[in-house]
Amino acid sequence: MTTPDAVGTSWGRLPEPPAAAFVPFRGVLPEDRPYLPYGAGRSYGDVCLNDGATLVAMTEHHRILEFDQQLGTLVVESGCTIAQVHQTIIPSGWHLPVIPGTQWVTIGGAVANDIHGKNHHRDGSFGCHVLELELLRSDEGVVRCSPTQRSDLFYATIGGMGLTGIITWVKVRLMPIPSAQIQTESIKTSSMAETVDVLLASDEQWLYSVAWVDLATRSGCAGRGHVLVGQHASAEHGLQPPSLRQSYGWLAPVARPFLQPTTVRLGNSIKYHGQRTPVRSSVMDHGAFFHPLDAIRGWNRVYDPKGFVQYQFVIPEEEASEVGKVLSSITTVLHEADLVPYLAVLKRFGSRSSGGVMSFPRPGWTLAMDLPWSGRPMLHALNRLDAMVLERGGRVYLAKDARLETAMFRAMYPQWTRFSELLDPAVSSTMWRRLQLTTKGYQ
Repeated sequence: MTTPDAVGTSWGRLPEPPAAAFVPFRGVLPEDRPYLPYGAGRSYGDVCLNDGATLVAMTEHHRILEFDQQLGTLVVESGCTIAQVHQTIIPSGWHLPVIPGTQWVTIGGAVANDIHGKNHHRDGSFGCHVLELELLRSDEGVVRCSPTQRSDLFYATIGGMGLTGIITWVKVRLMPIPSAQIQTESIKTSSMAETVDVLLASDEQWLYSVAWVDLATRSGCAGRGHVLVGQHASAEHGLQPPSLRQSYGWLAPVARPFLQPTTVRLGNSIKYHGQRTPVRSSVMDHGAFFHPLDAIRGWNRVYDPKGFVQYQFVIPEEEASEVGKVLSSITTVLHEADLVPYLAVLKRFGSRSSGGVMSFPRPGWTLAMDLPWSGRPMLHALNRLDAMVLERGGRVYLAKDARLETAMFRAMYPQWTRFSELLDPAVSSTMWRRLQLTTKGYQ
């Protein structure tokens, strides 16, 4: 079982005042208000923070209540992590239908942020597979929600950032798998336009697809990369669940001095040219394919002692024909501000929707970039990117944000008024107060 990286912080580690109280969930609501449920602390921004108030720790609330191996359904308490779930279900030939880039996310957090994975183009987000859930609210007590029972709260809770009440348990439909290992191909691309074309061509054939793109280079080959596609390997490769072993936590701080813009550019060049053939096929371990950074304990400390931003946005599918140009123009803004993405990942979202009122995914293209925190120049550049994303009908991912301005949030998420009517009156967060009261995020 994992514990939060640091109690009351986010994964981006940007400076935030600590919560006044951090109390474990024991089946009853805390007296101090406002409170906010807190999972494993893997959200990058301030969606999981509640400075000056109370955080309700959910990670001890982690039992698997029911696992139906015939129907492929699972009922699990919300504090259980993806890692814990997979240790139980993978040996029986089942898999969570959608998983993000880390296995140390709680199931409650997966619902609250309506997480997406490498198979969104086919299977949508996590909320698409939630059959039922239970909320504990300050005004209504225990409420069971599903698409047919209290559907208003059900769809507000999916992607609802934990603000509709404390999720106590979730029932999810699982995915059968022949093996936990992944049959993969890595396709080398020379430009952003080619990366987009390869992703489009791969979606029909492969269950999983994602692209690592090099946005650090200032040459004309920005956007080159490797498109990694995969599907579960055949049964002879076995059903071994992913390893829970991590490297020592001191590795990330030790590596920090060696991670600078110049070394990132060099590392990206080595990574890109390290694949000598246009296509490389292999069978990958589950963890190496889905959660490569999980092997490094506290990897979020490698970028900068002040923390980092993961900026993620989606632009609509109708921009696909011009997406290479759009993403290249975004890279230009970063370079003009002397910002170097240390890691950049491109994926395509499909049309399947969870129905979550505040859910982030929509049909189109999503790019996520890790940027070490550099203060006001970064804020100015990201504000410019916000305007570009909005102009193209897109939005940023709230689970990774802590600096979006109120007017921009309301324009990107016009359904916020409907959502606000369904909030638990005793629940709040640093993010929600920032977005509603026009207070500032990072400074």
